[in-house]
Amino acid sequence: MLLNLILSVVSFFIQETVSKYLPNNSCKNYIDYYFINTSKNCYYNSEFFEQTAKIIEKHIGFSETYNVTTEDGYILTLFRIPRQRPKGVAILQHPVTTDSIVWVGQSNESLAFLLWSFGYDIWLPNHRGTYFSRKHVNLTTSDAKFWDFSFHEIGLFDYKTIIDFVKMKTGSKIVFISHSMSTTASLIYSSLRPKEAKDSVKVFISMSPVCYLKHVRSPVKYLAYFTPYLKMINTLLHITHLYEYDSPLMQTLRLLMLELPFKYLATVMISLFQGWTPQEFDPAFINLSISHHPRSYSWKIFYHYVQQYLSGGRFQMTPNCYMIN
Repeated sequence: MLLNLILSVVSFFIQETVSKYLPNNSCKNYIDYYFINTSKNCYYNSEFFEQTAKIIEKHIGFSETYNVTTEDGYILTLFRIPRQRPKGVAILQHPVTTDSIVWVGQSNESLAFLLWSFGYDIWLPNHRGTYFSRKHVNLTTSDAKFWDFSFHEIGLFDYKTIIDFVKMKTGSKIVFISHSMSTTASLIYSSLRPKEAKDSVKVFISMSPVCYLKHVRSPVKYLAYFTPYLKMINTLLHITHLYEYDSPLMQTLRLLMLELPFKYLATVMISLFQGWTPQEFDPAFINLSISHHPRSYSWKIFYHYVQQYLSGGRFQMTPNCYMIN
C-alpha cells in the first residue's frame, strides 16, 4: 500500500512535468523522436492527457454523458455524439486494457468522428472496471469482489444494459461495432440473449474478433504454461491488493516511456502480443497511445483467455480461476 502511494505521487509529478515542460510530444517519424525538441517534424498535441468527453467537444463542439447501472450493480459511463435525423445509431465498444478514448484518439481521423461525419448517432460506452466505469452500488475498487468478472459478465450484463439504454433513447436498432475482447463479449451477449440481440441489434461488426484460440501464434500463448501457478499468483495479487492490471507502477512506467526517444520499441512490444504489424502504427500518435494505454482491467479476463487457449478450441463459459474473496 505504501509503495502504491509513493508510485502514485511519482506518477503525478511525472505527468505534470511532461504536460507542462515538454515542448513537443508528437513526431511524424520515429527517428524524429530522438530530436523531439528541435526537429521541424515534431509538434505539440494538446490532446495528450485529455479524456474522451473533452476531446469530443474540441472536435465536434458538444457531447452527452450518461450513467447506467447493470443488473449486478456496476455503474457504467456512456458518451454520446448525437445526430439529428441520423442515418443510423452506432455503438463503438472498446477492446481490453483501454476504454472509449481509443475511438477518439487520432484527432479528425478517429473512427468516432468519421462515422459521425457520415451521419451516424455515435455512442461510446465504457465497460466495468475501466477508467470511466469504476463505480458500483455496493462495492468499491478496493474490494476484491468488484474485480471478480471476465468478458462473460461484460457480455451478459454490461452489453444488455448498454444496448437496452441506447435503444430506449434512440428508438432505433443498433449497429454494434466492437474490437478484440469486446467481440468476444458481443458473441456472449448474442449467444445468451439471442432474442434481445435480434430485436435490438441491426448488425454486429467485429474487428480483430477473438473467439477460438486454438491457432494463436502470438508469444502471449506461452503465458498459458504458468496455469499451474495461477492460484499462487492470484493469492499474491490478493495480498498486495493488485486486483486490476493497471496500477501506480504501471502508470509510472507508462509515463517514463513518454520521456524515452525509442518509440519504435513500443510498437514492437505491442505487436509481439497483438500481432506483428508495427508498420501499421502511425508514429505521430504513438505517444498519445502510450499516455492512454494500457489502462485497467480485471486479471480474471486474462485467466479466462488462458482457459480458452488451453481448451483446444472450445468457447467456454466460465473461467476456472476466481478471484479470492
